[in-house]
Amino acid sequence: MKIQTEKTGTILVAVILEERFDATCAPDYIVAVKEWIENGNVQIILDLGHVDFIDSTALGAIIKSFKWFRQAEVGTGELALCQINNKIMSLLKLTRMDRVFPIFSNCQEAVAAMTGPE
Repeated sequence: MKIQTEKTGTILVAVILEERFDATCAPDYIVAVKEWIENGNVQIILDLGHVDFIDSTALGAIIKSFKWFRQAEVGTGELALCQINNKIMSLLKLTRMDRVFPIFSNCQEAVAAMTGPE
């Protein structure tokens, strides 16, 4: 799975560079998230702008990683999603995950929301 990462202050922006985020990619995503957390990244923006399709396994992996940020060892961690196409947004709405994840139209909005007023 191809993921490009960039730090913006304390926030890690992770861009999924795959058109399909599915069962074949989900294990690699889980490994990457564990590494990000182990390296002290507790504010992550997942940019899905290149992703055209997400299956239930990949959605489950994103949900699992979201839960890790709520666990005691991470505590105040945050995971936000941005640049989601209509097809993926429909899936999130169908599963009501649009009410769980902070979702932004672009990375700049997500960074601004996570950093708060300056």
